[in-house]
Amino acid sequence: MALEGTVNLLLWSAVVKLLVISIASIVVYTAALSLYRLVFSPLAGFPGPKIAAVTGWYEFYHDVFHSGTYIFRVEEMHQRYGPVVRVNPHELSINDPDFYNELYVGGSKRRTDSYSHFAQGLGFEVLQDTVVKLMKRLEALKGTSTILRLDHVFNAFTGSVISRLCCGAELATDNILQAKRDKETHITTGLSEDDRERLAKEAQVLLGAVTASTARTLDVTVYYILANQHVRARIMEELAAPMSNFPDVIPSLAHLRSSPYLQAVIKEGLRYVSDVCASWGRLT
Repeated sequence: MALEGTVNLLLWSAVVKLLVISIASIVVYTAALSLYRLVFSPLAGFPGPKIAAVTGWYEFYHDVFHSGTYIFRVEEMHQRYGPVVRVNPHELSINDPDFYNELYVGGSKRRTDSYSHFAQGLGFEVLQDTVVKLMKRLEALKGTSTILRLDHVFNAFTGSVISRLCCGAELATDNILQAKRDKETHITTGLSEDDRERLAKEAQVLLGAVTASTARTLDVTVYYILANQHVRARIMEELAAPMSNFPDVIPSLAHLRSSPYLQAVIKEGLRYVSDVCASWGRLT
C-alpha cells in the first residue's frame, strides 16, 4: 500500500509539473507573440486598437457573438484613427479613394504566356447564342403552367456564359468531359506548373463569383420589372422596334446601349443589388 501510494504521489507530482510547465509555456508564448505583434511586426507602426493588433479573437468576437458587426467597428476605427487602420494582427483596412489605384492595380504586372480565352474577353456573340437558347427553352414551356424559379434559370444562364469564357465550352451535362479536356488543353500549353495552377484557380474564381453575382442581379432586376407594370410597359415600348424580329434579327450592342430607359433599368438593377459584402483583400 505504501509503495502504491508513493507511485500515485509521483504520478500526480509529474502531472502537476507538466501542467505548470504547459501553462508557463503558453503564457510565455502569448507574451512573446503579443510583444512581436505590438513592437516588431511590419504592421506595428500602424494605428488601431492594441487588442486588435494582438489577437484575431477581437474580430472573431464581434463577428460571431455580435452578428457580424466587425465591419461597423472598423468604420469606427477609421473615424478615430484615420484612413489606414490595423484591424487584426495580419491586416490593414484602407479607407482612402486616392489610394485605390495603388492598392488595386488595373493591369497584371506578372509575366505569363497569353491565354486567348481570357484575352479575347466575352464577345457579344456568346451572349447572343446563350440568350437565344434560353428563349427557346422558355418558349417551349409556354402554356404548360410550369413554374420556373428565376434564380435557377439565371444561374444556369450565367454559368453557361462564364464557362464558355473561362473554359471554351459550356459545362452542360452532355459535354462536361469535353469541356474538361478543352480546359486542360487551353491552360496547359506552353505554361509552367505554377502558371497552370494559377490559371486554373483564376478560372474557378470566375466561374463561382461571376455566375452567382450576375444571376442574382438578373433575378432581382427582372423581378422588379415584372412587379412594376409601368416599368414593364415602358421598357417593352422602347424595345418593341429593335426586338421586333428577335431572334431572327438580333439588335446590335450599340443599338441596345443607345436605349436610354433600358440603360437606366440596368444601372438601377446594379445599384439595387449588392452581392459583395466582404472586404477585398490584397496581399503585399
